[in-house]
Amino acid sequence: MTRLTRSLYSSRLLDITFALMGGGAIVVLAVDTPSTDPAGAASVSPLLGGGILAAMIVAVALLMCKASALDRRCADDYTYQTLALSAVIGLLTMVVGHALWAADFLLGRWLPDPGAGDMVLLALAGWAIGYLYYRLRGTVA
Repeated sequence: MTRLTRSLYSSRLLDITFALMGGGAIVVLAVDTPSTDPAGAASVSPLLGGGILAAMIVAVALLMCKASALDRRCADDYTYQTLALSAVIGLLTMVVGHALWAADFLLGRWLPDPGAGDMVLLALAGWAIGYLYYRLRGTVA
């Protein structure tokens, strides 16, 4: 592994990157809470709504970390690595798929605007394809 590769994959750099990414996402979601209330929703201030949303995201993320630790203990290394790698592929499929789908100069010109359900389906399809790929190919780089 080269010096540059080791530095790019260092724990400190990854910690900083994920801290900035997670903190930024929570701040944007907390500040940019939609001002229109869905039918039947209680009326709350945007700041309170954003705070509730941010707390929910942190709680669910921590719960998923605990669930992942249980997976790590119960599954063998190969299975756990396959599931983890395929989950990453699912998330990347959703992000890149949404960018391609929503961009007017690409697929957005011919397809309707993607909704939340569409994004879930993109993630699940990517996860399944990633899992199949790693099961067939193996997890070794």
